[in-house]
Amino acid sequence: MLAIDRAMAERTIASLPLGNGTRRFAEWWLAHLGSNETELDDDIESCTLSYEVRPGQDVICRASGARIDQALGISLCGRNMLEMVPPERRATALARYENVAAGGLQFSLRRVVEAGGDAHLLQEIGVPDPRDAPRPPGAVLSLAYVDVNALEHGTRIDMSEGALELADTPLFADLRPSPRLFQKEAARGQFSRLHLTVKNRTLANYWLSLWKGDELPRRGDFQPGRVSALVGGICHFEVRPNESVFCRSAGSSIRSALGFNISNSDWLAQTDPYQRATRLRGFSDVALGIAAVTKRRVNDTSGKALLIEGLMLPFADVETGGTRYVLTHDDWRPTEPAGHFAQLHDAKRVASEFRAVRLG
Repeated sequence: MLAIDRAMAERTIASLPLGNGTRRFAEWWLAHLGSNETELDDDIESCTLSYEVRPGQDVICRASGARIDQALGISLCGRNMLEMVPPERRATALARYENVAAGGLQFSLRRVVEAGGDAHLLQEIGVPDPRDAPRPPGAVLSLAYVDVNALEHGTRIDMSEGALELADTPLFADLRPSPRLFQKEAARGQFSRLHLTVKNRTLANYWLSLWKGDELPRRGDFQPGRVSALVGGICHFEVRPNESVFCRSAGSSIRSALGFNISNSDWLAQTDPYQRATRLRGFSDVALGIAAVTKRRVNDTSGKALLIEGLMLPFADVETGGTRYVLTHDDWRPTEPAGHFAQLHDAKRVASEFRAVRLG
């Protein structure tokens, strides 16, 4: 049985600027959550994809709509979707498919180019498949609607322009109910299966050591001196879920990466407007009781491409007014003295990969 917080799903969908087709698909999905057995209209089904997700392995397309196949000039049914993106981005792609299939919603604008050169932004929404359909052991199912109906009928998409590439900075919402009870051993097991960098593994182990039985640690339990080698990459945030993200303090490595100090500032105000909803969603999910591993693609001042792994961890404290606390750590360290210039380009951008880690 798919565990979805229906009220959160309704609020998330209501907040999105959905077009007609995308909204009809979303309404059908919500109806299925309530066990209302309705069939998709033909024009919506023709723009829908069904995926079989094997966590940690691959993503197979189980069915692809006729309008999608017509626009692409190929059938996606039976194909491994990870083979449709460059090797260096497959881990990010797999994480996104896994997050959706496990109980998330992803909304994005996919840029496609017609064979004649005209560019379009197509709305795309991915959700877990709520239907009780047969599936191989260990696999989970998801659905995606791509609003190909927004294109003129018969339009062909130029595949060379990356029609199946990863959408840039999608909005993701974890719709699973926040666990009422946390379980330390379950959380420890989740972290043990992650391939974390040495720095992030050290931080995760220290944070887990602060749990009181099956209760999350409190902010006051965290002693920076116990992980002094990590302090430069640590930030402390005050989060009011679905409302605000305020940075209370930032380490020296974060200041070097950005070229300025974000301590005592509104982190959303420092974020590009079109990425603010995504950043707020991620911090809200963590503040409400999950952990997360992030990957951020940046370039240093020489133009060298870097992949920075981050860790986001919640605390148990809940203040009057709903404020909660989140600690983040990035494993990058500067090679030059701190100055008033950014040592990384695009360091403020939302991470390209957000892997949720359940703690109960």
